[in-house]
Amino acid sequence: MYICSMITFIIAFTVTIVAIADIVAYRRLAHRISSAAGRIALACAIIIADTLPYTPLALMLLFSDNSTATMHITMWALTLYTLLTLPRIGLYIWWLPAKGRRANLIAGICTAAAIFGVLIYGVVKTRNDVEVRNVEMSFDNLPSTFDGYRIALFSDVHIGTMLNPQKECRRVVEAINMTHADAVLFGGDLVNIRHTELTPQIAKALEQIRSRDGVYAILGNHDRGVYIKDSVRLSLEENTERLAEQIRDMGWQLLRDSVAYIHRGADSIAIVGIDFSDALLDYKHSFDTPENLNVADIFRPIPGSTFRITLSHLPQVWHLLRGENHSDLTLAGHVHASQIKFRCLGKSLSPAMLMYKEWSGLYEEQGSRLYINDGIGAVGFFMRLGARPEITVIELKRE
Repeated sequence: MYICSMITFIIAFTVTIVAIADIVAYRRLAHRISSAAGRIALACAIIIADTLPYTPLALMLLFSDNSTATMHITMWALTLYTLLTLPRIGLYIWWLPAKGRRANLIAGICTAAAIFGVLIYGVVKTRNDVEVRNVEMSFDNLPSTFDGYRIALFSDVHIGTMLNPQKECRRVVEAINMTHADAVLFGGDLVNIRHTELTPQIAKALEQIRSRDGVYAILGNHDRGVYIKDSVRLSLEENTERLAEQIRDMGWQLLRDSVAYIHRGADSIAIVGIDFSDALLDYKHSFDTPENLNVADIFRPIPGSTFRITLSHLPQVWHLLRGENHSDLTLAGHVHASQIKFRCLGKSLSPAMLMYKEWSGLYEEQGSRLYINDGIGAVGFFMRLGARPEITVIELKRE
């Protein structure tokens, strides 16, 4: 709940500051507009822009459930608010304190135009510009027969909030198949609200993923149907089971607190899937390590010398796995790098840094490694700024 509270505070603070700045700007501009109609039009435009963030609240009050349509309306409202607000902030920083200096007005307009251009690029280009990131990892306990084994990892598709899900999913499938990976792993959140988002047409596209050893998947918090409001018509449990059946029908092996083995001759590695169980629901918007998650029973049947790759939707589960020496490599998603990520002085920067200790890429402690994939889809707004949709190709090497 801490993350939700922080995000709510940031949004509320931003909305308030922008609204105050808009009032100051209106007072400065109004006396320059000779007609009453012009002043009314300016006031209405400012009011509409400033009330866009309240669209989700209005939809919650009007509709008994979160449909794909209401999610799209919400995301378009927040996207439009971002497109209108951040450039205004760039303008106001230069213009409001300047008291009419022309140079400051020009600088503000240029800043606003630059910000608007970056945001539009994030909507039109970066949101669908899939990046294949190659990562090599060496382990001293990896069986020699798996030296050079290649895994393609993707996560967080969020079908329900794609603008053209069938086309976008086909693009992802093509990119995965071009990696010629030995195995494909999916890190959860295939749908956004409910199982019906996975239509037969989209399922047909996703089942075209090809790899020598198949596709292994886990469920994420969105897959559990936790954002369904009308749980009388469709319970969380029913939604989860229907989606699980659909995933298996695609030919993917769904791991729900279970283990699959991949063999090469006499050697094998274990793929462990941590299900998004009830024990994790309280942590879906938290960066704390789950205290009530018992994974011992999942790992107990695995021979102690077996190399273990664990799929966990939540990255913070890694701390629990690492503390118990359960996993050599943990693969996660969930964070999306907040869909905003930039490089500065050789480091990646993102709002996700304020909420998660581990939020994107590779981490290592005490010989155990965690890799967080930045995901494919978008949640909140139809935009990715720098944080491109990611397919990670991990090549395992023996030290």
